[in-house]
Amino acid sequence: MEFEDGYVEYGTLNLKTFDELDNQIDLSDWDDGYLAFSNCELRLDEKIKTHNLLSLSQGNVKSLNLLNAEGYLMEIDLWRQRDGIVEEISLEREAHGWWYQGWKLDTKNTAEPNCYYRSHNGMVRQGKTPIFKDGDISSIEIIAPDKRLHFFISTGRNDI
Repeated sequence: MEFEDGYVEYGTLNLKTFDELDNQIDLSDWDDGYLAFSNCELRLDEKIKTHNLLSLSQGNVKSLNLLNAEGYLMEIDLWRQRDGIVEEISLEREAHGWWYQGWKLDTKNTAEPNCYYRSHNGMVRQGKTPIFKDGDISSIEIIAPDKRLHFFISTGRNDI
């Protein structure tokens, strides 16, 4: 696939708590992703989408009965597609809070493009207990020449 024009926004934040996010993250708003706990990774599903992310981030999750998850929420990676917008967010626990990264690609805004993008077949890493299979994840390759950025964002099964 050839590169197409798009408009990408990217941001990072150091957070002490999730309360510092401008928009609180509702798990039910996302198409796919995963949550990594102290002992396992769980793919975003309908049961997990019913939980409040702020509550998950603030303590030991064993009492929530999320399969075999124990310990603390360590990492979140979520993605979705809506009306030509492809979005991915990632949060990683650090010693004194969270590291947030967010990417939003507008595939419809070609009047003022700031990047080039194309579909890319992502490779699923197979660990001890894989939560994704081949074909579950696609990605988009993005090049933003003015910012000297070249990166990939996840899109799940849906292609752009």
